[in-house]
Amino acid sequence: SCAPMSMAVAEDGPGPRQMALLDEHLTGKTAGEARRCLPSGGSEQMIRVSDRTLLYRSSGRLVWRNDLRSSCPGLERSDDIVVTEVHGNGPCSGDIFHLVDRNSGLRTGACVYGDFVPYRSAN
Repeated sequence: SCAPMSMAVAEDGPGPRQMALLDEHLTGKTAGEARRCLPSGGSEQMIRVSDRTLLYRSSGRLVWRNDLRSSCPGLERSDDIVVTEVHGNGPCSGDIFHLVDRNSGLRTGACVYGDFVPYRSAN
C-alpha cells in the first residue's frame, strides 16, 4: 500500500497517541445516550483525536465524543482550520465541516459529523 503508516494505523483503530488522548479526557467518565446535536450555548474546546474522532470539552466533568461518519484525512493535523456549516442549533449529526489550509485559505477536506456522545464524571 502507498498509504503512510499513520493512515494505516488510523484505519485499523486508535494508535498509542490517540489512546492516550482518549484516556486523558474520558477516563473516570461514563458514556451517556448519544444525541444528534451538540448542545449550543457552551464554549466547547475541540480536541482532535484522530482523522475519525473529535472530542468537545464542555467542562472538566463533561466531554462530548464524536466519531465521524467516515475518516477525514488531515483532521488529526492541528495546522488546518476547521470550518463548520451550522444550520440551526448545532453542529448536528450529518452536518458538514471543512478543513481549510491556514496559509493558502484553500479547502483541504470535507467531513461529516456523527452522533455526539456525552461522557460525564460522577462528581
